[in-house]
Amino acid sequence: MVYRELFNLRIKATFWVIVYLGSMILYLVSHTFYGPMPVSLYLDNGVEMYNTLFGGWLKVLVLITPALALLGAPEAISEEVGKGTLSFLLTRPFTRTRIYTTKILLSAAIFLIGGTISSLIVLLVDQLPRQVLILRWTTSPCGDNSYCSGWISSSNLEPSRPAEILPSLIATAVVLIGGTLIVFATGLLSIYTRNVIQTILAALPVVLLVGLVLNGNGPFARVNQFAPMEAELLRWSDTIPRLFWLMGLGIVSMIIFGGGLLAFNRREF
Repeated sequence: MVYRELFNLRIKATFWVIVYLGSMILYLVSHTFYGPMPVSLYLDNGVEMYNTLFGGWLKVLVLITPALALLGAPEAISEEVGKGTLSFLLTRPFTRTRIYTTKILLSAAIFLIGGTISSLIVLLVDQLPRQVLILRWTTSPCGDNSYCSGWISSSNLEPSRPAEILPSLIATAVVLIGGTLIVFATGLLSIYTRNVIQTILAALPVVLLVGLVLNGNGPFARVNQFAPMEAELLRWSDTIPRLFWLMGLGIVSMIIFGGGLLAFNRREF
């Protein structure tokens, strides 16, 4: 069963690897090949915030992960039904639970491997010593904890300041678990659709919702409108709430997976 599914997933797995690793390579080349990377440094209530190489990659990860997760498992059940192979599988000595969990969890595992490996490589490169161009920003507060304007007050070459490892790993986990939620949702929806296209269209609201959570006032909500995500990534005060987002997304993912398993066991094919 596992070997069969791995064979069926080979094209999708290759696509995920190409997109994740290709995006990573393009990002690293564009930020390290053309001389010292410009790094913006801000003061927020006396605390220095600065963008990092890994923080910039996180923004890329937030953009591509929901779209890639949409291809998670839209064919898991609907394609088997359309080809008439599901009836054959159900006559084999495989329980419905084993069929569903193998299909969905393998897709989720391959998806997570691509995002995790590419992110760990960027985080490792970010830890290497190098020279960066520090751009010190001065901001003008509005008086309501926001900032009305900002300008560069000085710039000079300095040793790089790498992203802290634990906050970076937690932030990455939030994004990838959000993607896993979408993968599980496509698996659940594929039980009730007739083909891949229908499943993808049905899963679009889930993708948009997860995308809004990751890009809106969710785990990566902006505190200082002039300080981008890669600066606030280093704030421990922002990392603690992300743990709750991580647990919340994980619980919702498990509920969706359990709902799909229950529906597959009860549905007549």
